[in-house]
Amino acid sequence: MVLEVEQLFRDKKQLVDAFENYRIYNGYALRVTKSDKGRFGAIFLAQECEWKLWASKLRGKASWQIKKLPKPHTCVPYSFERGMRRMSSAWLAEEYKE
Repeated sequence: MVLEVEQLFRDKKQLVDAFENYRIYNGYALRVTKSDKGRFGAIFLAQECEWKLWASKLRGKASWQIKKLPKPHTCVPYSFERGMRRMSSAWLAEEYKE
């Protein structure tokens, strides 16, 4: 899963799903810092990594777009240690329903 600047999503749910997939598949400890009707932001939990994501809703549309993703990760993903992946049963069901 890759997230890029100017990447478009049909709605906020698709953006959040892509963010969750990115977080889980890549093993990053990310935290949502802002999530409202028009904005979505996230940061990396480790202080040594300056990775940040900022997305917002496009005016007059249901679509969302990643606006800023300025820094690449400078950290190492966490391992599969117990409790670190934070996969929910809803995520697992959606991911493997086929």
